[in-house]
Amino acid sequence: MSVEKLPDLDLPDFGDLVDAVRPVLSYGWRAEGAHRAAAHAPARGHIIQPRSGAYWVLTGEGTWLVPAGLAIWIPPGMHHEVYSHGSVMARILFVEPAHAGLLPARAGTVKVSPLLDALLSRTVDYGNAYPPEGPEARLARVMLDELAAMEFAPLPLPVSKEPRLARAMERVIAAPEANESIEDLAKAAGASPRTLARLFRAETGMTYTQWRTNLLLANALERLEKGASVTEVALDLGYASPSSFAFDCRSRLGVPPGKFRARSD
Repeated sequence: MSVEKLPDLDLPDFGDLVDAVRPVLSYGWRAEGAHRAAAHAPARGHIIQPRSGAYWVLTGEGTWLVPAGLAIWIPPGMHHEVYSHGSVMARILFVEPAHAGLLPARAGTVKVSPLLDALLSRTVDYGNAYPPEGPEARLARVMLDELAAMEFAPLPLPVSKEPRLARAMERVIAAPEANESIEDLAKAAGASPRTLARLFRAETGMTYTQWRTNLLLANALERLEKGASVTEVALDLGYASPSSFAFDCRSRLGVPPGKFRARSD
Protein backbone atom coordinates (compact mmCIF):
# COMPACT_ATOMS: atom_id res chain seq x y z
CA MET A 1 0.00 0.00 0.00
CA SER A 2 1.42 3.41 -0.98
CA VAL A 3 1.79 6.13 1.64
CA GLU A 4 -0.91 8.26 -0.03
CA LYS A 5 -3.47 5.45 0.40
CA LEU A 6 -2.85 4.92 4.11
CA PRO A 7 -5.73 5.91 6.43
CA ASP A 8 -5.36 9.48 7.71
CA LEU A 9 -5.21 10.16 11.43
CA ASP A 10 -7.45 12.63 13.19
CA LEU A 11 -4.67 14.59 14.87
CA PRO A 12 -5.03 16.50 18.15
CA ASP A 13 -4.59 20.26 17.81
CA PHE A 14 -1.89 20.58 20.49
CA GLY A 15 0.74 21.33 17.85
CA ASP A 16 -0.84 24.68 17.01
CA LEU A 17 -1.94 25.70 20.50
CA VAL A 18 -0.27 29.00 21.40
CA ASP A 19 0.20 29.12 25.15
CA ALA A 20 3.52 30.34 26.51
CA VAL A 21 2.33 29.61 30.07
CA ARG A 22 2.33 25.91 29.18
CA PRO A 23 5.64 25.47 27.34
CA VAL A 24 5.24 21.72 27.05
CA LEU A 25 2.10 19.82 26.03
CA SER A 26 1.93 16.05 25.65
CA TYR A 27 -0.16 13.26 24.23
CA GLY A 28 -0.18 9.48 24.61
CA TRP A 29 -0.88 8.03 21.19
CA ARG A 30 -2.14 4.62 20.09
CA ALA A 31 -2.96 3.82 16.46
CA GLU A 32 -4.03 0.40 15.22
CA GLY A 33 -2.92 -0.79 11.80
CA ALA A 34 -1.31 1.19 8.98
CA HIS A 35 -1.87 4.96 9.16
CA ARG A 36 -0.39 8.35 8.40
CA ALA A 37 -0.46 11.97 9.49
CA ALA A 38 -0.63 13.95 6.24
CA ALA A 39 1.94 16.69 5.62
CA HIS A 40 1.63 19.54 8.10
CA ALA A 41 3.76 22.24 9.73
CA PRO A 42 2.54 22.84 13.30
CA ALA A 43 3.76 25.84 15.25
CA ARG A 44 5.10 23.79 18.14
CA GLY A 45 8.17 21.59 17.95
CA HIS A 46 7.64 17.83 18.34
CA ILE A 47 9.26 14.95 20.09
CA ILE A 48 7.77 11.66 18.86
CA GLN A 49 8.81 8.60 20.86
CA PRO A 50 7.44 5.26 19.61
CA ARG A 51 6.99 2.80 22.47
CA SER A 52 6.12 -0.02 20.10
CA GLY A 53 6.22 -0.12 16.32
CA ALA A 54 8.05 2.45 14.24
CA TYR A 55 7.38 5.64 12.31
CA TRP A 56 8.73 7.01 9.07
CA VAL A 57 9.04 10.80 9.22
CA LEU A 58 9.48 12.80 6.01
CA THR A 59 10.90 16.33 6.27
CA GLY A 60 12.53 18.77 3.91
CA GLU A 61 15.86 17.73 5.45
CA GLY A 62 15.42 14.03 4.80
CA THR A 63 13.44 10.93 5.67
CA TRP A 64 13.91 9.22 9.02
CA LEU A 65 12.99 5.79 10.34
CA VAL A 66 12.18 6.07 14.06
CA PRO A 67 11.94 2.68 15.77
CA ALA A 68 10.93 2.02 19.34
CA GLY A 69 13.90 2.80 21.56
CA LEU A 70 14.66 6.10 19.82
CA ALA A 71 12.72 9.33 19.25
CA ILE A 72 12.69 12.12 16.67
CA TRP A 73 12.91 15.86 17.21
CA ILE A 74 11.07 18.08 14.70
CA PRO A 75 11.67 21.83 15.18
CA PRO A 76 8.77 24.33 15.34
CA GLY A 77 7.15 25.09 11.99
CA MET A 78 8.94 22.33 10.07
CA HIS A 79 6.84 20.78 7.30
CA HIS A 80 6.68 17.02 7.78
CA GLU A 81 4.66 13.85 7.24
CA VAL A 82 4.49 10.82 9.52
CA TYR A 83 3.39 7.32 8.59
CA SER A 84 3.58 3.69 9.64
CA HIS A 85 2.66 0.43 7.94
CA GLY A 86 1.66 -1.11 11.29
CA SER A 87 0.28 -0.35 14.74
CA VAL A 88 2.16 2.16 16.88
CA MET A 89 2.04 3.26 20.50
CA ALA A 90 3.88 6.51 21.08
CA ARG A 91 4.36 9.51 23.31
CA ILE A 92 4.27 12.92 21.62
CA LEU A 93 5.58 16.12 23.15
CA PHE A 94 4.75 19.60 21.82
CA VAL A 95 7.17 22.46 22.62
CA GLU A 96 6.04 26.08 22.47
CA PRO A 97 8.24 28.01 19.95
CA ALA A 98 9.02 30.71 22.52
CA HIS A 99 10.70 28.04 24.66
CA ALA A 100 12.50 26.18 21.85
CA GLY A 101 15.39 28.60 21.37
CA LEU A 102 17.96 26.31 23.01
CA LEU A 103 16.74 23.20 21.18
CA PRO A 104 18.27 21.98 17.90
CA ALA A 105 17.31 23.86 14.75
CA ARG A 106 17.43 20.68 12.64
CA ALA A 107 15.39 17.50 12.73
CA GLY A 108 16.77 14.10 13.52
CA THR A 109 16.52 10.91 15.52
CA VAL A 110 17.64 11.37 19.11
CA LYS A 111 18.74 9.11 21.92
CA VAL A 112 16.22 8.57 24.71
CA SER A 113 18.17 8.72 27.95
CA PRO A 114 16.66 7.07 31.05
CA LEU A 115 15.89 10.54 32.42
CA LEU A 116 14.22 11.72 29.21
CA ASP A 117 12.19 8.52 29.08
CA ALA A 118 11.01 9.03 32.67
CA LEU A 119 10.21 12.70 32.04
CA LEU A 120 8.16 11.85 28.94
CA SER A 121 6.23 9.24 30.88
CA ARG A 122 5.48 11.60 33.78
CA THR A 123 4.59 14.49 31.46
CA VAL A 124 2.00 12.38 29.63
CA ASP A 125 0.62 11.23 32.98
CA TYR A 126 0.25 14.84 34.18
CA GLY A 127 -1.71 15.90 31.09
CA ASN A 128 -2.04 19.44 29.78
CA ALA A 129 -4.42 21.23 32.13
CA TYR A 130 -1.66 22.34 34.48
CA PRO A 131 -1.33 25.74 36.20
CA PRO A 132 1.63 28.09 35.58
CA GLU A 133 3.08 27.15 38.97
CA GLY A 134 3.18 23.79 40.68
CA PRO A 135 4.87 20.41 40.14
CA GLU A 136 3.66 20.07 36.54
CA ALA A 137 5.11 23.45 35.53
CA ARG A 138 8.38 22.66 37.28
CA LEU A 139 8.52 19.33 35.47
CA ALA A 140 8.00 21.15 32.15
CA ARG A 141 11.04 23.35 32.89
CA VAL A 142 13.15 20.28 33.73
CA MET A 143 11.93 18.70 30.49
CA LEU A 144 13.12 21.71 28.48
CA ASP A 145 16.56 21.47 30.13
CA GLU A 146 16.79 17.78 29.27
CA LEU A 147 15.69 18.40 25.67
CA ALA A 148 18.38 21.06 25.30
CA ALA A 149 20.95 18.40 26.24
CA MET A 150 19.58 15.59 24.04
CA GLU A 151 21.98 13.92 21.62
CA PHE A 152 21.29 12.96 18.03
CA ALA A 153 21.42 9.20 17.52
CA PRO A 154 23.94 7.89 14.97
CA LEU A 155 21.19 6.16 13.00
CA PRO A 156 20.20 8.43 10.10
CA LEU A 157 18.35 6.75 7.26
CA PRO A 158 17.88 9.39 4.55
CA VAL A 159 15.86 8.21 1.55
CA SER A 160 16.60 9.70 -1.85
CA LYS A 161 14.18 10.91 -4.51
CA GLU A 162 16.75 10.37 -7.27
CA PRO A 163 14.97 7.69 -9.38
CA ARG A 164 17.79 5.15 -9.66
CA LEU A 165 18.85 5.44 -6.03
CA ALA A 166 15.22 5.42 -4.86
CA ARG A 167 14.63 2.13 -6.71
CA ALA A 168 17.71 0.62 -5.09
CA MET A 169 16.70 1.81 -1.62
CA GLU A 170 13.15 0.50 -1.99
CA ARG A 171 14.57 -2.90 -2.92
CA VAL A 172 16.79 -3.00 0.17
CA ILE A 173 14.03 -1.71 2.48
CA ALA A 174 11.70 -4.46 1.21
CA ALA A 175 14.24 -7.21 2.02
CA PRO A 176 17.13 -5.92 4.18
CA GLU A 177 18.16 -9.48 5.07
CA ALA A 178 18.92 -10.31 1.40
CA ASN A 179 22.42 -8.77 1.66
CA GLU A 180 22.50 -7.79 -2.00
CA SER A 181 25.74 -6.40 -3.36
CA ILE A 182 26.05 -2.96 -4.93
CA GLU A 183 26.37 -4.76 -8.28
CA ASP A 184 23.03 -6.56 -7.76
CA LEU A 185 21.32 -3.32 -6.79
CA ALA A 186 22.83 -1.41 -9.68
CA LYS A 187 21.48 -3.92 -12.21
CA ALA A 188 17.97 -3.69 -10.70
CA ALA A 189 18.11 0.11 -10.50
CA GLY A 190 19.34 0.68 -14.05
CA ALA A 191 22.70 2.21 -13.12
CA SER A 192 26.31 1.13 -13.08
CA PRO A 193 27.80 0.04 -9.72
CA ARG A 194 30.14 3.05 -9.81
CA THR A 195 27.23 5.45 -10.41
CA LEU A 196 25.10 3.90 -7.67
CA ALA A 197 27.96 4.02 -5.18
CA ARG A 198 28.51 7.69 -6.05
CA LEU A 199 24.80 8.43 -5.61
CA PHE A 200 24.76 6.83 -2.17
CA ARG A 201 27.64 9.03 -1.03
CA ALA A 202 26.27 12.20 -2.65
CA GLU A 203 22.64 11.78 -1.54
CA THR A 204 23.11 10.33 1.96
CA GLY A 205 26.66 11.14 3.01
CA MET A 206 27.17 7.39 3.53
CA THR A 207 28.38 4.41 1.58
CA TYR A 208 25.86 1.74 0.63
CA THR A 209 27.24 -0.52 3.37
CA GLN A 210 26.87 2.18 6.03
CA TRP A 211 23.31 3.01 4.91
CA ARG A 212 22.27 -0.65 4.85
CA THR A 213 23.77 -1.20 8.32
CA ASN A 214 21.61 1.63 9.65
CA LEU A 215 18.56 0.06 8.01
CA LEU A 216 19.37 -3.33 9.55
CA LEU A 217 19.73 -1.77 12.98
CA ALA A 218 16.46 0.15 12.62
CA ASN A 219 14.65 -3.06 11.70
CA ALA A 220 16.38 -4.91 14.49
CA LEU A 221 15.37 -2.37 17.14
CA GLU A 222 11.72 -2.62 16.14
CA ARG A 223 11.77 -6.42 16.34
CA LEU A 224 13.62 -6.44 19.66
CA GLU A 225 11.05 -4.03 21.06
CA LYS A 226 8.35 -6.55 20.14
CA GLY A 227 10.12 -9.27 22.14
CA ALA A 228 12.25 -11.13 19.57
CA SER A 229 15.51 -12.55 20.89
CA VAL A 230 18.88 -11.03 20.01
CA THR A 231 19.95 -14.28 18.34
CA GLU A 232 16.75 -14.56 16.29
CA VAL A 233 17.00 -10.97 15.05
CA ALA A 234 20.71 -11.20 14.26
CA LEU A 235 20.40 -14.35 12.17
CA ASP A 236 17.16 -13.34 10.43
CA LEU A 237 18.70 -10.05 9.31
CA GLY A 238 21.76 -11.75 7.84
CA TYR A 239 24.39 -11.08 10.50
CA ALA A 240 27.10 -13.72 10.66
CA SER A 241 26.55 -14.13 14.39
CA PRO A 242 24.77 -12.51 17.35
CA SER A 243 28.10 -11.07 18.46
CA SER A 244 28.57 -9.20 15.15
CA PHE A 245 25.07 -7.76 15.52
CA ALA A 246 25.83 -6.76 19.12
CA PHE A 247 29.05 -5.06 17.96
CA ASP A 248 27.14 -3.00 15.36
CA CYS A 249 24.56 -2.01 17.95
CA ARG A 250 27.15 -0.98 20.54
CA SER A 251 29.31 0.93 18.07
CA ARG A 252 26.39 2.82 16.46
CA LEU A 253 24.05 3.33 19.42
CA GLY A 254 26.33 2.98 22.43
CA VAL A 255 24.25 0.25 24.08
CA PRO A 256 23.88 -3.52 23.67
CA PRO A 257 20.84 -4.79 21.73
CA GLY A 258 19.27 -6.28 24.85
CA LYS A 259 18.55 -2.73 26.05
CA PHE A 260 15.84 -2.48 23.38
CA ARG A 261 13.98 -5.68 24.22
CA ALA A 262 10.27 -5.46 25.03
CA ARG A 263 10.11 -2.40 27.25
CA SER A 264 6.63 -1.44 28.39
CA ASP A 265 4.94 1.41 30.21
